[in-house]
Amino acid sequence: MTFCVVVQCRRLRICKDRLRRCASILFIHSNKSGVYLKKAFFRCAILFAQISLISTATDSHVIAQAPNGHDNVLDNRPWEELPDGRIIVEIKGNKLAFNKNIDRDERYLSLRFSSATPSKIKELGFQDVVEHPGIARAVFKSWDIVRIHTQNSRSAPGLFLARYDRKTIPSSSRIELEIFSDPEQILCRTSLVELELHRNCARFNDLASGFRFRRNAGPIIVRHPKALSSETENEAGGWTTYVFPISERRSATHEAIYFQCEDLSEICRNNSKNVFGYAIRKNVSLYFEFSLTEFPKKRMRELDRRMREVFDDVLLNLK
Repeated sequence: MTFCVVVQCRRLRICKDRLRRCASILFIHSNKSGVYLKKAFFRCAILFAQISLISTATDSHVIAQAPNGHDNVLDNRPWEELPDGRIIVEIKGNKLAFNKNIDRDERYLSLRFSSATPSKIKELGFQDVVEHPGIARAVFKSWDIVRIHTQNSRSAPGLFLARYDRKTIPSSSRIELEIFSDPEQILCRTSLVELELHRNCARFNDLASGFRFRRNAGPIIVRHPKALSSETENEAGGWTTYVFPISERRSATHEAIYFQCEDLSEICRNNSKNVFGYAIRKNVSLYFEFSLTEFPKKRMRELDRRMREVFDDVLLNLK
């Protein structure tokens, strides 16, 4: 039972009828196992989510135009495959390479694609993207911001993203890329962020610009004993920000690089809790969280370098 009926149908009514029959068959054959029943319901939900996409795509013109000039035909070309076995997923002008067997080989890893803004289709699993490139292309085109979420456990078997040494990556439930349709929306440059965030960005940029890089020197330390403006008075504990001199390191949008850590939990993130990571391409930002215990101040440069190495490789080192 596959989803290929979606891309074979030319008329929405026929698609709906076939998908309903498909869902009924899944339900009938799922009565032997509760686990299988759950899987059946999940697959049916995906099927009808795809119907919603077809319904909205006709009006919003998110489905690619066919070579013969007719609309409502998905661009179902398979993803390009590299000699090392990875597939290239193209999103908003960026090429990202992933091992196509990630989800099958690693039960400790989830790789999800979701919309960072409200959308009828909120999420696609990695295997959905691999197996149904036409639907994935249409969905990615319709989303203003595509968020790619994964996670890591340094004690888990296998490789991170089925390619990289897990022990060099922080244990984290949030390792994410965001890919923007409009590069002006990224990080501190966007006019959509609050005035306080603009002030913080300007403050850290000015601070990072005023210090010269010294090879063995640690990052600039800024302490915030009180709760940040976005927190309530009931949230106890302060924050510490570790800022790198711009002469040493800056983002792809020429902004300061810094890590911000909560003093009580010792949970850190790259850039502040209100700003989504730092830019590694003109319209791509990288966000990750980590423990100060695993990567203390003296290892932050190493962590920053390693995360850039990994995701530069994912982005095929194309600037």
